[in-house]
Amino acid sequence: MPGTTQGKKNPPSQSQIEEQEPEKGEIETQPVESEVEQAPHQNLRVVIPTLLLNIFMPALDQTITAVALPSIIDDIGGSEGYSWIGAAYLLASAACAPSYGRFSDVIGRKPVFITSWFLFLLGSALCGSARNITWLAICRGVQGAGGGGIITLSMIAISDITPLARRGLYIGLVGTVWGAASVVGPTIGGVFSDTVSWRWCFYINLPVGGALALVVLAFLRLKPAPKKSLSQALYGFDYIGLLLVFAATSCLIVGLQLGKSAWSDPSTITLLVLGVVLFSSCALYECFTRRTAIIPPRIFRDRTASAVLLGAALHGFALFSGSYYIPVYFQAQGLSAANAGVRTMGFSLVSSATGSIAGLITTTQLGYRPVIWVSWMLAAIGYGLLIMANDETPRGLQELYIIIAGAGIGGLFQVPMIALHASMPRSDMAAASAVFMLFRLVGSSIGVSVGDTIFTNEVRKRLASIPDYVQHGRINTDDLRALSSIQPESLRRVVLHAYASSLSDIWIVVTALLGVGFLLSVLISKHPLEQHTLPQTQSTKDVPTPAAEKE
Repeated sequence: MPGTTQGKKNPPSQSQIEEQEPEKGEIETQPVESEVEQAPHQNLRVVIPTLLLNIFMPALDQTITAVALPSIIDDIGGSEGYSWIGAAYLLASAACAPSYGRFSDVIGRKPVFITSWFLFLLGSALCGSARNITWLAICRGVQGAGGGGIITLSMIAISDITPLARRGLYIGLVGTVWGAASVVGPTIGGVFSDTVSWRWCFYINLPVGGALALVVLAFLRLKPAPKKSLSQALYGFDYIGLLLVFAATSCLIVGLQLGKSAWSDPSTITLLVLGVVLFSSCALYECFTRRTAIIPPRIFRDRTASAVLLGAALHGFALFSGSYYIPVYFQAQGLSAANAGVRTMGFSLVSSATGSIAGLITTTQLGYRPVIWVSWMLAAIGYGLLIMANDETPRGLQELYIIIAGAGIGGLFQVPMIALHASMPRSDMAAASAVFMLFRLVGSSIGVSVGDTIFTNEVRKRLASIPDYVQHGRINTDDLRALSSIQPESLRRVVLHAYASSLSDIWIVVTALLGVGFLLSVLISKHPLEQHTLPQTQSTKDVPTPAAEKE
């Protein structure tokens, strides 16, 4: 096709994209959407809901075990290792995330998609049949490896089949689905635990997941494998970079998990230091490797991409801090776990709705930058107001504070990815999406661990200053269910106030980081979305695929 840019041509700089219009009849190779694989309109009606359900299932498994944990421990024991049920899933998802983008560029999207579903379903079956807590944690790792791939490939697939100018409409629904999973997950887990068995928290994935995998196989039209042998395609793959990223992420998240109970322990310190060293080594290696880098260093040379990725880590920190410790705030007021969950639904529901609204706004003339700025400000204001909240704060104000925080968090679910895609060449789009997921997952892990440390240290200090409480040897910060049974009433009120007030330090840290996130968002450049859309009359069959482009 005349005028088409060849795969061997180096992609133009971002300034050239913004300042130069393509020649007539020429396809832009830098923007992602100049090479988007447009799906038939009727097919989108099937594919988009399927991809959203693909995201819903792994997201559901991040929260479905929260309420089922007591039943699991009663059945198979392991009260000391129960936290690894959630941590193993998150660890595997984060450690494997960067590899999925590059593997899908090399061998095609669909084979990696189906492999991810296989791992997820295999892990689900093994989790459901587990007989001890150690094996359950290992199986959760297998499930998490598959779940991370499903989510990453679903996001890449949405990017493949939708033009950037309208992508906000679809990608905003991802935040809604994620929020719905966080609300429905604990409810389903509780119902299964009370009526059938906790094992069905995992078995439910088999029929539903199997059906979704079949729909993906039948209807999803994605980038095919490159026209070369598998050995040729894999020859330039960055295996050393993959191992370094996997090892670094594993060390960091395991160290953070161990740090919840003993930050000064030599094992914890060693793992955290090793994680930092491995990440640094990976960054250095990726700068000089001649292979197709797992995390292309050129991504970070773009101001917008760097700001978005660092913001994703800060957003993950704030999101999981709120998801974990807002329920604790309500339990510290004497509410049961179930009632605390109901009171927290405002945070989840508002963030879900805001995610869709924010995505819709990006399709208008306003674009993505105002949405990102306002979202960071709302989140900072909401968490900042929570600093002042305690057990004596009126209920209406409590709900208002978490709604404001949830609105800000929801607007940052997926809209920053629009900015990331707008600043990336197609050859790096899949890798950039995977790195975005990695940064968010690592930030989430840090948020949970740091929040736990702050809360535990602060509440112990406050409880130690209550003479009547110390005399009875009651300092146990983990048993929130026992707070409502403390006698006499006057002592219970003092203890509840200590718990509620101890959360303020978490909100101070989160608010400060959200402020940093806002400052980073100011660095995000404006890239017109319309110029990235492939004309409807333009055939995509001659457009080079990512795997076909020479790095």
